[in-house]
Amino acid sequence: KHSLEYTPNGGSEDLREEISKMYGPKITADNVLVFTGAQVALQTAAHAIVGNGCHTIVFTPSYQSVQETPLHAGSDVTKIRLKPGNHWQIQVQEVEAAIRENTKYIVINEPSNPFGTLMKRAVQQQLIELAEKRGIYILSDEVYR
Repeated sequence: KHSLEYTPNGGSEDLREEISKMYGPKITADNVLVFTGAQVALQTAAHAIVGNGCHTIVFTPSYQSVQETPLHAGSDVTKIRLKPGNHWQIQVQEVEAAIRENTKYIVINEPSNPFGTLMKRAVQQQLIELAEKRGIYILSDEVYR
């Protein structure tokens, strides 16, 4: 079906359509970009969303590029430590406490790297609602999904 020529920037239409099906009817192929690797995607997103004077929230331990790419884009970064006592789940109240007036970006791994845990649906919804209320972008690095 595909030639051996270069693929379109952002991925082929059929691949983006298949990926969009994983996220439900609100997401279409037009909402999906495919990158050659996680580092390229993380770096591109960070430079598109944040810069000097911005603030980003990340979680640790995690894939190092998740933590470092906002710094490369000029953003201040707050690292929230995930804990075994919480089954490595994001605690939304900790995220809310970390938000500053200039917070623009939250970066997560889903499933978590290195733990492999998935965020509980209720936690995910609370995080989305918090971000929407505050005008914050969420990037979910889903390379292991």
